[in-house]
Amino acid sequence: MTHVRLLCVESDAGFGVLYQALLRSHGFTVDLATSSSSAFEFLHSSQTHAVLVAHDLEVRDKEISGFELAVELKRRIPGLPVVVVSDCESLVEEARNFLDGAIAKSAPLDELVELMRSLTGREAARKPPFVHIMENPARLSGSTSKQSRQRASFTVAS
Repeated sequence: MTHVRLLCVESDAGFGVLYQALLRSHGFTVDLATSSSSAFEFLHSSQTHAVLVAHDLEVRDKEISGFELAVELKRRIPGLPVVVVSDCESLVEEARNFLDGAIAKSAPLDELVELMRSLTGREAARKPPFVHIMENPARLSGSTSKQSRQRASFTVAS
């Protein structure tokens, strides 16, 4: 079986690592980019089978939003499956008109994995370990300090 290489674009490296751990646990090879410019650079230098873009990619240094990045990737490389993950329900619906897939951040993680599998033609090679992702309780209670926004935990158990 060939390895399927995904590029995950997420401005928050911590959450990018969570997506990476989840998808790797299902047999994907996952590279991370934390900005649109690094995503474009990576795609020019490597063979990628699909791209997962988190919608809330922050606009930095005149860069584009995550949704704009996803649409631009699809325009430049039409055959590359591009999926956007967003907490904005209307954007998820709109993205389905332009992209290969869109999924709500609140959707079960299995839906994201199945979507990536279906777009890449990848079948499960093995039963994946259980992955548990938990947001920091301080973030859930409305705390906005930089330290609390950066905390998230996950465990991977076989």
